[in-house]
Amino acid sequence: MKEKNLKILKTIFLGGLLYALLQAAFDLYDLKEFNWVKFLINTIFFTFFMGLMLRKNFVKN
Repeated sequence: MKEKNLKILKTIFLGGLLYALLQAAFDLYDLKEFNWVKFLINTIFFTFFMGLMLRKNFVKN
């Protein structure tokens, strides 16, 4: 895999992970229990949709 592609994948995954961490922090702030399933779903879906949106930008360049 090209170095550029790996950098893009790492950036997108890191963004999804940070989003899920923020969502988990808000749940903990509201005194809700930490839910692994919700955390994984937030990470996967946000990463997927972020990748779809950013794909057009990287394909053009």
